[in-house]
Amino acid sequence: LTTKCELETLKDYTMVDSIEKGESIFLVKKDKIVEDKKTEIADMEGHWAKNAAQTAVDAGIMQTDENQRFNPSDIVLRKHIVEYAAKTIGLQGKKYTGIFEDVSEEDSYAQYLQACVDAGIISEDIRFRPNDNMTRAELSKVLTKIAEIKNIDSNNEYKGFTDEEIIADWAKPYVKSAVELGLVKGNANGTFNPNGKVNRAEMATVIMRLTDILNGGKA
Repeated sequence: LTTKCELETLKDYTMVDSIEKGESIFLVKKDKIVEDKKTEIADMEGHWAKNAAQTAVDAGIMQTDENQRFNPSDIVLRKHIVEYAAKTIGLQGKKYTGIFEDVSEEDSYAQYLQACVDAGIISEDIRFRPNDNMTRAELSKVLTKIAEIKNIDSNNEYKGFTDEEIIADWAKPYVKSAVELGLVKGNANGTFNPNGKVNRAEMATVIMRLTDILNGGKA
């Protein structure tokens, strides 16, 4: 039954579930409803990473520019990866405590950097080098740390690469882990290219793979 008080404010609510429980109907305030809209991306039509880019943008993990362009060939910097990592696994930004000498509290990514450090995804050091390119080896480490936090199992075989000798010793276990997780792959010529750059199209693809795994799928 609807009371007089409820009738007076009913105009502010809308039914979101048609199932009745006894005398109650599930209602929610209209201003709490968020319309599910897809962002129109201007420059990804026909691109191999179109679906991945759309997924990352719609999830609020990556953004387009003011002209709705995704810019898939742009290079991902180290300051970008902490925001992507935090948003992908649902870490809330935290007040930056000044742990790196080259990062300021005013930097837009600082809150995500702090969250990633606190979670063990990024290691504390003197400098973070926020404007350096994120390398494939460094990305592998970030992905491995995320997998440890989220208890993600490995389902793929590591067969090695033809350029194993140039993978730094610190990076080898992370590269192996990221490949076994199915989050990164080698190149068609059999190399891994550990010092290579990561562009936005590649980053979106990794995010989509990781999101699929977190949602119960397999990479």
